[in-house]
Amino acid sequence: TAAAITSICFDVPATAVDGNVLRVMSRLCGIKGVDPKNSKHLSILQGTLNSGLLTKGRVRAVEKPLGGKRSRSNVEEVEDKAENRLEKIEPFLSKCEPKLRGKVNEGLMEIGASICRPVAAPLCNLCPLSSFCTARKMLELGDIESIEGCIPMRGSATKVREELARTLVVFVRSKAKPKKLKNIDALRDEIANTYSVCCVVRPKGGLLSEMTDFPYQISTPPSISEAKKGSAKKKPQLKAADGLLQGSFVHVFSHIKMTVDVSSAVVSSQTEAKDFIASSQLTDLQWNTIALSDLSKHPVSQLALKGLQLALPLLASDLGWLEELPPKQLKELADNLCNRVKK
Repeated sequence: TAAAITSICFDVPATAVDGNVLRVMSRLCGIKGVDPKNSKHLSILQGTLNSGLLTKGRVRAVEKPLGGKRSRSNVEEVEDKAENRLEKIEPFLSKCEPKLRGKVNEGLMEIGASICRPVAAPLCNLCPLSSFCTARKMLELGDIESIEGCIPMRGSATKVREELARTLVVFVRSKAKPKKLKNIDALRDEIANTYSVCCVVRPKGGLLSEMTDFPYQISTPPSISEAKKGSAKKKPQLKAADGLLQGSFVHVFSHIKMTVDVSSAVVSSQTEAKDFIASSQLTDLQWNTIALSDLSKHPVSQLALKGLQLALPLLASDLGWLEELPPKQLKELADNLCNRVKK
Protein backbone atom coordinates (compact mmCIF):
# COMPACT_ATOMS: atom_id res chain seq x y z
CA THR A 1 0.00 0.00 0.00
CA ALA A 2 2.77 2.42 0.91
CA ALA A 3 4.61 1.71 -2.35
CA ALA A 4 1.42 2.23 -4.38
CA ILE A 5 0.60 5.55 -2.69
CA THR A 6 4.13 6.98 -2.87
CA SER A 7 4.64 5.96 -6.50
CA ILE A 8 1.23 7.09 -7.77
CA CYS A 9 0.92 10.31 -5.74
CA PHE A 10 4.53 11.41 -5.32
CA ASP A 11 6.40 9.79 -8.26
CA VAL A 12 8.62 7.76 -5.92
CA PRO A 13 10.20 4.86 -7.92
CA ALA A 14 8.72 2.16 -5.65
CA THR A 15 7.35 -1.19 -6.81
CA ALA A 16 3.94 -2.16 -5.46
CA VAL A 17 3.27 -5.90 -5.20
CA ASP A 18 -0.07 -7.23 -4.00
CA GLY A 19 -2.07 -10.34 -4.84
CA ASN A 20 -3.23 -8.81 -8.13
CA VAL A 21 0.30 -8.02 -9.31
CA LEU A 22 1.54 -11.44 -8.20
CA ARG A 23 -1.21 -13.09 -10.23
CA VAL A 24 -0.52 -11.04 -13.36
CA MET A 25 3.25 -11.59 -13.26
CA SER A 26 3.06 -15.32 -12.48
CA ARG A 27 0.72 -15.83 -15.45
CA LEU A 28 2.75 -13.57 -17.70
CA CYS A 29 5.87 -15.59 -16.88
CA GLY A 30 4.07 -18.97 -16.66
CA ILE A 31 5.42 -19.77 -13.19
CA LYS A 32 3.52 -22.59 -11.51
CA GLY A 33 3.33 -23.13 -7.75
CA VAL A 34 2.87 -19.50 -6.80
CA ASP A 35 0.72 -19.04 -3.69
CA PRO A 36 -0.92 -15.58 -3.78
CA LYS A 37 -1.44 -15.64 -0.01
CA ASN A 38 2.15 -16.56 0.81
CA SER A 39 3.99 -13.45 2.01
CA LYS A 40 7.34 -15.03 1.07
CA HIS A 41 6.26 -15.36 -2.54
CA LEU A 42 5.18 -11.71 -2.56
CA SER A 43 8.55 -10.58 -1.20
CA ILE A 44 10.47 -12.71 -3.74
CA LEU A 45 8.48 -11.20 -6.61
CA GLN A 46 8.94 -7.68 -5.26
CA GLY A 47 12.71 -8.21 -5.08
CA THR A 48 12.73 -9.48 -8.66
CA LEU A 49 10.71 -6.52 -9.92
CA ASN A 50 12.81 -4.01 -8.03
CA SER A 51 16.05 -5.44 -9.37
CA GLY A 52 15.10 -6.13 -12.95
CA LEU A 53 11.67 -5.88 -14.51
CA LEU A 54 10.74 -2.23 -14.16
CA THR A 55 14.24 -0.77 -14.15
CA LYS A 56 16.23 -2.69 -16.76
CA GLY A 57 13.37 -4.08 -18.80
CA ARG A 58 14.23 -7.73 -18.13
CA VAL A 59 13.15 -10.35 -15.65
CA ARG A 60 15.92 -11.99 -13.72
CA ALA A 61 15.44 -15.63 -12.82
CA VAL A 62 14.21 -16.18 -9.28
CA GLU A 63 17.09 -17.80 -7.43
CA LYS A 64 14.76 -20.19 -5.63
CA PRO A 65 11.68 -21.08 -7.72
CA LEU A 66 8.43 -20.08 -6.07
CA GLY A 67 7.07 -23.60 -6.05
CA GLY A 68 9.07 -26.73 -5.26
CA LYS A 69 12.70 -27.42 -4.38
CA ARG A 70 15.59 -25.71 -6.08
CA SER A 71 17.26 -27.53 -8.94
CA ARG A 72 19.27 -26.47 -11.99
CA SER A 73 16.60 -27.67 -14.39
CA ASN A 74 13.65 -25.84 -12.88
CA VAL A 75 15.68 -22.66 -12.31
CA GLU A 76 16.59 -22.67 -16.02
CA GLU A 77 12.99 -23.46 -16.94
CA VAL A 78 11.70 -20.50 -14.95
CA GLU A 79 14.42 -18.28 -16.44
CA ASP A 80 13.67 -19.37 -20.01
CA LYS A 81 9.93 -18.92 -19.71
CA ALA A 82 10.24 -15.56 -17.98
CA GLU A 83 12.87 -13.98 -20.21
CA ASN A 84 11.75 -15.46 -23.54
CA ARG A 85 8.12 -14.51 -23.10
CA LEU A 86 8.88 -11.01 -21.76
CA GLU A 87 11.47 -10.16 -24.40
CA LYS A 88 8.82 -8.66 -26.66
CA ILE A 89 7.79 -6.10 -24.08
CA GLU A 90 11.37 -5.31 -23.11
CA PRO A 91 11.45 -2.07 -25.19
CA PHE A 92 8.40 -0.75 -23.37
CA LEU A 93 9.68 -1.71 -19.93
CA SER A 94 13.16 -0.35 -20.59
CA LYS A 95 11.61 3.03 -21.44
CA CYS A 96 9.73 3.10 -18.15
CA GLU A 97 11.24 6.06 -16.30
CA PRO A 98 11.24 5.97 -12.49
CA LYS A 99 8.68 8.77 -12.34
CA LEU A 100 6.29 6.59 -14.39
CA ARG A 101 6.53 3.72 -11.92
CA GLY A 102 3.22 4.75 -10.38
CA LYS A 103 1.41 4.35 -13.69
CA VAL A 104 2.94 0.90 -14.18
CA ASN A 105 1.95 -0.10 -10.64
CA GLU A 106 -1.57 1.19 -11.16
CA GLY A 107 -1.87 -0.58 -14.51
CA LEU A 108 -0.71 -3.95 -13.17
CA MET A 109 -3.04 -3.74 -10.17
CA GLU A 110 -5.99 -2.75 -12.37
CA ILE A 111 -5.36 -5.58 -14.85
CA GLY A 112 -5.17 -8.03 -11.95
CA ALA A 113 -8.39 -6.75 -10.38
CA SER A 114 -10.62 -6.46 -13.46
CA ILE A 115 -9.15 -8.65 -16.24
CA CYS A 116 -6.70 -11.21 -14.87
CA ARG A 117 -9.23 -12.00 -12.16
CA PRO A 118 -8.59 -13.92 -8.93
CA VAL A 119 -11.52 -16.38 -9.02
CA ALA A 120 -13.24 -16.46 -12.41
CA ALA A 121 -11.54 -17.20 -15.71
CA PRO A 122 -9.30 -14.35 -16.91
CA LEU A 123 -10.66 -12.14 -19.68
CA CYS A 124 -7.72 -12.76 -22.00
CA ASN A 125 -9.43 -11.22 -25.03
CA LEU A 126 -9.51 -7.87 -23.20
CA CYS A 127 -6.00 -8.02 -21.77
CA PRO A 128 -3.39 -5.70 -23.33
CA LEU A 129 -0.65 -8.20 -22.35
CA SER A 130 -2.35 -11.34 -23.71
CA SER A 131 -0.01 -11.70 -26.72
CA PHE A 132 2.96 -11.90 -24.32
CA CYS A 133 1.29 -14.17 -21.75
CA THR A 134 2.97 -17.54 -21.13
CA ALA A 135 -0.03 -18.93 -19.21
CA ARG A 136 -2.31 -18.33 -22.18
CA LYS A 137 0.13 -20.08 -24.50
CA MET A 138 0.37 -23.01 -22.07
CA LEU A 139 -3.43 -23.28 -22.11
CA GLU A 140 -3.52 -23.26 -25.91
CA LEU A 141 -0.86 -26.00 -26.05
CA GLY A 142 -2.70 -28.13 -23.50
CA ASP A 143 0.03 -27.88 -20.86
CA ILE A 144 -2.56 -26.79 -18.30
CA GLU A 145 -6.30 -27.47 -18.09
CA SER A 146 -7.16 -23.91 -17.08
CA ILE A 147 -5.39 -20.75 -16.04
CA GLU A 148 -7.49 -19.99 -12.97
CA GLY A 149 -6.57 -22.19 -10.04
CA CYS A 150 -3.39 -23.36 -11.75
CA ILE A 151 -1.33 -20.21 -12.29
CA PRO A 152 -1.19 -19.09 -9.62
CA MET A 153 -2.41 -21.98 -7.53
CA ARG A 154 -5.40 -21.42 -5.29
CA GLY A 155 -4.19 -19.62 -2.21
CA SER A 156 -4.18 -21.46 1.06
CA ALA A 157 -7.16 -20.32 3.07
CA THR A 158 -6.41 -17.95 5.91
CA LYS A 159 -7.72 -19.29 9.20
CA VAL A 160 -10.05 -16.70 10.67
CA ARG A 161 -10.43 -16.58 14.43
CA GLU A 162 -13.38 -15.05 16.24
CA GLU A 163 -13.00 -12.47 18.96
CA LEU A 164 -15.39 -10.70 21.29
CA ALA A 165 -14.74 -7.09 22.21
CA ARG A 166 -16.28 -4.49 24.45
CA THR A 167 -15.58 -0.81 23.94
CA LEU A 168 -16.60 2.14 26.07
CA VAL A 169 -17.11 5.56 24.49
CA VAL A 170 -17.01 8.14 27.28
CA PHE A 171 -17.85 11.72 26.35
CA VAL A 172 -16.86 14.65 28.56
CA ARG A 173 -19.15 17.68 28.34
CA SER A 174 -17.04 20.84 28.31
CA LYS A 175 -19.71 23.55 28.30
CA ALA A 176 -23.38 24.15 28.98
CA LYS A 177 -25.88 22.59 26.63
CA PRO A 178 -27.64 24.92 24.14
CA LYS A 179 -31.31 25.62 24.58
CA LYS A 180 -32.44 24.61 21.12
CA LEU A 181 -30.99 23.13 17.95
CA LYS A 182 -32.63 24.03 14.66
CA ASN A 183 -31.15 21.54 12.20
CA ILE A 184 -28.73 18.67 11.71
CA ASP A 185 -25.85 21.05 10.88
CA ALA A 186 -26.34 22.84 14.20
CA LEU A 187 -26.36 19.46 15.94
CA ARG A 188 -23.09 18.50 14.25
CA ASP A 189 -21.41 21.75 15.25
CA GLU A 190 -22.58 21.49 18.85
CA ILE A 191 -21.39 17.90 19.15
CA ALA A 192 -17.96 18.89 17.83
CA ASN A 193 -17.66 21.95 20.07
CA THR A 194 -19.31 20.70 23.27
CA TYR A 195 -17.76 17.29 23.87
CA SER A 196 -14.42 15.58 24.23
CA VAL A 197 -14.00 11.81 24.12
CA CYS A 198 -11.75 9.55 26.20
CA CYS A 199 -9.25 7.75 23.95
CA VAL A 200 -6.38 5.30 24.22
CA VAL A 201 -3.51 4.53 21.84
CA ARG A 202 -3.28 0.87 20.85
CA PRO A 203 0.01 -0.91 21.69
CA LYS A 204 2.82 -0.75 19.16
CA GLY A 205 3.23 -3.84 17.01
CA GLY A 206 -0.21 -5.29 17.68
CA LEU A 207 -3.53 -5.09 15.86
CA LEU A 208 -4.14 -1.51 14.63
CA SER A 209 -0.71 -0.60 16.00
CA GLU A 210 -0.52 2.87 17.60
CA MET A 211 -3.93 3.91 16.29
CA THR A 212 -6.40 5.93 18.34
CA ASP A 213 -9.25 3.95 19.87
CA PHE A 214 -11.64 4.01 22.82
CA PRO A 215 -11.10 2.00 26.03
CA TYR A 216 -11.63 -1.65 25.09
CA GLN A 217 -11.30 -5.26 26.15
CA ILE A 218 -10.94 -8.31 23.89
CA SER A 219 -11.68 -11.96 24.55
CA THR A 220 -11.63 -15.10 22.39
CA PRO A 221 -14.77 -17.28 22.48
CA PRO A 222 -14.38 -21.03 23.06
CA SER A 223 -14.09 -23.25 20.02
CA ILE A 224 -16.82 -25.75 19.12
CA SER A 225 -14.55 -28.64 20.01
CA GLU A 226 -13.87 -27.14 23.44
CA ALA A 227 -17.57 -26.64 24.01
CA LYS A 228 -18.31 -30.26 23.08
CA LYS A 229 -15.66 -31.50 25.48
CA GLY A 230 -17.25 -29.49 28.23
CA SER A 231 -14.09 -27.50 28.88
CA ALA A 232 -16.03 -24.32 28.18
CA LYS A 233 -19.32 -24.38 30.00
CA LYS A 234 -20.39 -20.92 28.96
CA LYS A 235 -19.41 -18.01 26.79
CA PRO A 236 -16.55 -16.02 28.33
CA GLN A 237 -17.74 -12.96 30.21
CA LEU A 238 -16.08 -9.64 29.59
CA LYS A 239 -15.75 -7.27 32.50
CA ALA A 240 -18.83 -5.09 32.65
CA ALA A 241 -18.93 -1.51 31.51
CA ASP A 242 -21.57 0.55 33.33
CA GLY A 243 -22.33 2.76 30.35
CA LEU A 244 -25.52 2.58 28.32
CA LEU A 245 -25.26 -0.28 25.79
CA GLN A 246 -25.74 1.38 22.40
CA GLY A 247 -25.50 -1.72 20.23
CA SER A 248 -23.00 -4.04 18.56
CA PHE A 249 -21.37 -4.56 15.18
CA VAL A 250 -19.11 -7.04 13.42
CA HIS A 251 -15.77 -5.92 12.00
CA VAL A 252 -13.78 -8.31 9.80
CA PHE A 253 -10.01 -8.19 9.41
CA SER A 254 -8.15 -10.58 7.09
CA HIS A 255 -7.64 -13.06 9.95
CA ILE A 256 -10.08 -11.92 12.65
CA LYS A 257 -13.85 -11.70 12.85
CA MET A 258 -14.53 -9.34 15.76
CA THR A 259 -17.94 -8.79 17.36
CA VAL A 260 -17.91 -5.51 19.27
CA ASP A 261 -20.39 -4.38 21.94
CA VAL A 262 -20.45 -0.59 22.29
CA SER A 263 -21.38 1.19 25.53
CA SER A 264 -21.35 4.94 25.93
CA ALA A 265 -21.79 7.53 28.65
CA VAL A 266 -21.70 11.29 29.12
CA VAL A 267 -19.90 12.82 32.12
CA SER A 268 -19.27 16.44 33.07
CA SER A 269 -15.67 16.35 34.28
CA GLN A 270 -12.31 14.60 33.88
CA THR A 271 -12.64 13.26 37.43
CA GLU A 272 -15.96 11.59 36.62
CA ALA A 273 -14.44 10.14 33.45
CA LYS A 274 -11.48 8.73 35.40
CA ASP A 275 -13.73 7.07 37.97
CA PHE A 276 -16.07 5.77 35.30
CA ILE A 277 -13.33 4.16 33.19
CA ALA A 278 -11.65 2.70 36.28
CA SER A 279 -14.92 1.10 37.42
CA SER A 280 -15.49 -0.42 33.99
CA GLN A 281 -12.16 -2.32 34.26
CA LEU A 282 -11.95 -2.47 30.47
CA THR A 283 -8.35 -1.43 29.94
CA ASP A 284 -5.07 -0.71 31.69
CA LEU A 285 -3.88 1.55 28.89
CA GLN A 286 -3.24 5.21 29.61
CA TRP A 287 -6.09 7.34 28.27
CA ASN A 288 -6.57 11.03 27.55
CA THR A 289 -9.39 13.22 26.27
CA ILE A 290 -9.55 14.54 22.72
CA ALA A 291 -11.98 17.24 21.63
CA LEU A 292 -14.29 15.86 18.96
CA SER A 293 -13.44 18.90 16.84
CA ASP A 294 -9.78 17.74 16.93
CA LEU A 295 -10.44 14.08 16.26
CA SER A 296 -9.43 14.48 12.62
CA LYS A 297 -5.84 15.16 13.73
CA HIS A 298 -5.50 11.63 15.13
CA PRO A 299 -5.24 8.24 13.36
CA VAL A 300 -8.71 6.91 14.14
CA SER A 301 -9.37 3.42 12.78
CA GLN A 302 -12.54 2.26 10.99
CA LEU A 303 -13.16 0.00 13.98
CA ALA A 304 -13.29 3.01 16.33
CA LEU A 305 -15.31 4.99 13.79
CA LYS A 306 -18.05 2.34 13.86
CA GLY A 307 -18.14 2.53 17.65
CA LEU A 308 -18.43 6.32 17.52
CA GLN A 309 -21.29 6.03 15.06
CA LEU A 310 -23.24 3.82 17.48
CA ALA A 311 -22.55 6.18 20.41
CA LEU A 312 -23.64 9.40 18.69
CA PRO A 313 -27.40 9.07 19.46
CA LEU A 314 -26.56 9.47 23.17
CA LEU A 315 -24.95 12.85 22.44
CA ALA A 316 -27.89 13.93 20.32
CA SER A 317 -30.21 13.02 23.19
CA ASP A 318 -27.99 14.82 25.71
CA LEU A 319 -28.25 17.96 23.58
CA GLY A 320 -32.04 17.72 23.55
CA TRP A 321 -32.34 16.41 19.99
CA LEU A 322 -35.47 14.26 20.15
CA GLU A 323 -35.69 13.16 16.52
CA GLU A 324 -34.34 9.76 15.57
CA LEU A 325 -31.15 10.02 13.53
CA PRO A 326 -31.22 7.92 10.33
CA PRO A 327 -28.24 5.56 9.83
CA LYS A 328 -26.99 7.64 6.89
CA GLN A 329 -26.86 10.82 9.00
CA LEU A 330 -25.15 8.94 11.85
CA LYS A 331 -22.46 7.76 9.46
CA GLU A 332 -22.03 11.25 8.01
CA LEU A 333 -21.69 12.70 11.51
CA ALA A 334 -19.06 10.15 12.52
CA ASP A 335 -17.19 10.55 9.23
CA ASN A 336 -17.29 14.32 9.51
CA LEU A 337 -15.90 14.28 13.05
CA CYS A 338 -13.01 12.13 11.85
CA ASN A 339 -12.48 14.18 8.69
CA ARG A 340 -13.42 11.22 6.47
CA VAL A 341 -15.92 13.16 4.36
CA LYS A 342 -15.24 16.37 2.43
CA LYS A 343 -17.44 19.23 3.51
